[in-house]
Amino acid sequence: HEASALVVSELPSHFRPMMMTVSKNVYKMRGLARCFSMAGIRQPRLVAFSGSARKSSVNQKLALYAAKMASAIDAEVTILEPKNYPLPLYCQDVEAKGFPENVLKVKGLLAQSDGFLIACPEYNGSFTPMLKNLIDWCSRPSAEDEPMAAAFKGKVAGIFASSPGGLGGLRGLTHLRELLTNLGVNVVPDQVAVGGALKAFSEDGELVNEMHSSMLAACVHQVVESSRMWANKEATCDMIRKMRADTKCAEYGNVISP
Repeated sequence: HEASALVVSELPSHFRPMMMTVSKNVYKMRGLARCFSMAGIRQPRLVAFSGSARKSSVNQKLALYAAKMASAIDAEVTILEPKNYPLPLYCQDVEAKGFPENVLKVKGLLAQSDGFLIACPEYNGSFTPMLKNLIDWCSRPSAEDEPMAAAFKGKVAGIFASSPGGLGGLRGLTHLRELLTNLGVNVVPDQVAVGGALKAFSEDGELVNEMHSSMLAACVHQVVESSRMWANKEATCDMIRKMRADTKCAEYGNVISP
């Protein structure tokens, strides 16, 4: 058991869920772990943003805090502030004249990422029109051979909200989850709704409530590890195929992919 724990700790994190029957030769297992670390694994690329343009938005604070958490566990995070990219209200007549420059910039950021960290205020029990408009524009194909929702399909997302009210924006997350799922996004099970938002953050932008902070950390961790797996699926499959084809694989034990 000690040998098993030692070997698994040496593997890159997105391989750790694999169950391994370990041989007694721990030195050979260490060599296998080094093979995994050389498999061309890259960091997951995430975009963190909120559905608010308000100057002192608590949801932008929440998005920034989530981004900080993701960076701490080896994710490459880009902060997107929608207020810096004002978009016209989506209309096919506007689209027919050509995609606005800001739409292409925002869509480019989303398309190049592996996943999203989205904090959204609740407006009348749903997500904000600003976020809906951003998603509507970015789901549209901007090239002839581009499928619908190409910037979203297959990506991973974590969603959370903050509000001065007691429910913390929970109702809006239900609608947002449904929308993203319809676009082919894999929304992680955990989500966070932070109530009492006006007193929820410290001066340095961190959540003061330990339970809320732990819940957000769990959500962010799911996004990072899931997007890491998807981002490196080809390298993962190649490594497993090589191991299965290797006649010496039996020396290391049996590998069962998740």
